[in-house]
Amino acid sequence: MLKNNLYPALALSFATAMLTACGGGGGNNNEKSDDVNETRIQVYNASPNSTGLTYEFEKNNETTHIASFITFGDASGLTQVSKNGTHEVTVSGIDANGDREDILEDVEVNIRNDQRNIVFTYGIYPEIALAEFDFNLNDLFDDTMRFLVADFKVNSPGYDVYVGIADEGFSAAELWATSVPGTMFEVGDFETDTYDIYLTSTGTTDILFTAEDVNMEAETGYIIVLRDTFGPSNSGVAIDKMTSSSTVVSYEDAFGAAQYRFMNLIDQTVNSQIVSGDDTYTQDDIAPYTASPYDVVNYNDYKIFLTDESDEEIYRGVVMSLPQNATMGAAIYHDKEDAVKVLTFPESVRQLTYQVDVNFVNLTTDIDQVDVYFVEEGKTIETTPYTFQSVDFEEVETGNLPTNSYRVNVVIETEDHTLEMVYQSEMFDFQDDFNYTMLLYNDPDTPFGYNVMFAGADASVNTLNQ
Repeated sequence: MLKNNLYPALALSFATAMLTACGGGGGNNNEKSDDVNETRIQVYNASPNSTGLTYEFEKNNETTHIASFITFGDASGLTQVSKNGTHEVTVSGIDANGDREDILEDVEVNIRNDQRNIVFTYGIYPEIALAEFDFNLNDLFDDTMRFLVADFKVNSPGYDVYVGIADEGFSAAELWATSVPGTMFEVGDFETDTYDIYLTSTGTTDILFTAEDVNMEAETGYIIVLRDTFGPSNSGVAIDKMTSSSTVVSYEDAFGAAQYRFMNLIDQTVNSQIVSGDDTYTQDDIAPYTASPYDVVNYNDYKIFLTDESDEEIYRGVVMSLPQNATMGAAIYHDKEDAVKVLTFPESVRQLTYQVDVNFVNLTTDIDQVDVYFVEEGKTIETTPYTFQSVDFEEVETGNLPTNSYRVNVVIETEDHTLEMVYQSEMFDFQDDFNYTMLLYNDPDTPFGYNVMFAGADASVNTLNQ
């Protein structure tokens, strides 16, 4: 069983609360009567460089609600609470030492009776802010949905929001709203349907962003959140669709570009070509044990071709899927039969504060499974909390690591249940301007017979001040 102790994914806990979320990010549940005699809270983290945040609501020194480890672009489920009125909210996250600390303390919010109370955190972490809004569905008619817009993109200029029936094109869309940075508001009630949503510069029809096939077929409220995104996107904006569920449905620009790079783990220089229809892109002279720079390409599904320095084909095959605004890595390596193979996987270029995103890839041909430990000064593999457990051959593990210097230790468990070291790095400085992909491979020239390529992804180019 795989175990990942590097800040595991979303965990939610609730005090004095009963979870009453609908399923599936919008679904087809009828929620029109849900607000009667009920007071509810939902939180959403719009701070793009933040760690996972925990929100604690108190009234008269009594904890009424807790939402734990809400990451950027995620929400808690809409949860019923027993008390309304003024609450104090404390928001905690990770500090520069990797410890949890209070980022906002005792911020007053007014939790209204019989309402859906939505609390947003937004801005550059740790200088974040809190905003609270409320609405209900008490007067929603049959076959209609309530449309709301929230704009929490950093330094947002505001956008005109055009909406049209799916597949009918922008010319058939109508201007429904103009976003107001740092706020949420009700736009109105509309027929339930599947729509396309367009963002333009205010006062123009210059399309900056398109979300296709946004399902709004349930009789409920849909909050369209404008937020930051990372990668080759020109606009730097994406949208999330929120309902009462903790499942947030995200939309990147339907016509956005993608980017990719290769990491060469074989002992020869490689030329690469990716092909899809009329689109062909090349990266030549990828030296052994190096990573190529990212190339920005049209989104599509591409077939990969590799040749050696004599232009002899050494590989063709795997499809690299590059969806809109995606960042993908592709590792070139030898499989257990010594054939050249390619493994593709997503990479993160989101700039974090006090943390880095890390991938670890096991590409050793003679080890089925390894454990990976990130060891700070003064710690050992027995005392560090930062570890990937049981990483199989050709498996990619992903997690978050507090910014610091670590020694990376890779070990295996022998048949007599002792640990054997197969790789140990020098102290390595994990900087929060970078995210990292680490690839374990066979290297007979090293003391243990194995090595790790550290392939940094510069996240500082994804400025949050655009």
